[in-house]
Amino acid sequence: MDDLLRPIYKLTNSDYLSVYPLLCPAHIIEEFGPIRCHSLRTIYRVYKRSGLLSPLQGRSALQQKIAVALCEDDSRIYITYPEITKEMVAATTAEFIARLWEKIEFHESQFDGHYGKELGHQDREELAQQLYLEKQAELGRFDGYNKRNGWSLI
Repeated sequence: MDDLLRPIYKLTNSDYLSVYPLLCPAHIIEEFGPIRCHSLRTIYRVYKRSGLLSPLQGRSALQQKIAVALCEDDSRIYITYPEITKEMVAATTAEFIARLWEKIEFHESQFDGHYGKELGHQDREELAQQLYLEKQAELGRFDGYNKRNGWSLI
């Protein structure tokens, strides 16, 4: 029961902005889980309030800026710039995801001593998924018992 009360880090606006435009909101939720993320709409609102383009437009602009910078250094690269820029963006994305996971694990590890055991990454994911499913059941948003309609499929 203590594990269910254990705090889970919720991504902040600065976390969403740190991975813009490398990840779109759907990929952020897929990577970090719905229990740690806000809704798609909320993440898009964070971008809009910050005056940013949509993540797809932002990523395209980023790739163009990288291509222009590479072409200024060596005009022969212009021919293969789409592949090079995609590789650079993919490597940067992986680095930022790893940094954000480190931040999440650091914040969550601050509470491990209070809850009696060290939880590994997999244990945290299982706990996050369990809490998410319980919340969805509470709200009646998945296959299961809905107080108003009984058993239902949504």
